Amino acid sequence: MSGHLRRRLKNNKWKRSWFVLKERVLYIYRASEDTIAAETLPVLGWTLQPLAEKNFELYEGLNPGLVFQLSHSGQESMVFSAENDNFAEKWMTALREATIFE
Repeated sequence: MSGHLRRRLKNNKWKRSWFVLKERVLYIYRASEDTIAAETLPVLGWTLQPLAEKNFELYEGLNPGLVFQLSHSGQESMVFSAENDNFAEKWMTALREATIFE
């Protein structure tokens, strides 16, 4: 799975980046043409949560159905926004599968 997502930064601003989910690792690139990831995050054991209607202040005008969060005890949660409903559902499905050990 790969594509653009926006990630909420510590300063509460949103940054658009290229994300690749491969073998339970989320690779974060500054641009889709980059060959080296700026960040990597093994997602196994993390919890995926659609933010739906709660925490509405996070959205800043975004459609709540497009916003989801990865969280893990002892780690700072990561909040993402997809560009449309279809893309949000694909990312959430892929991340949900990658976070669970089968």
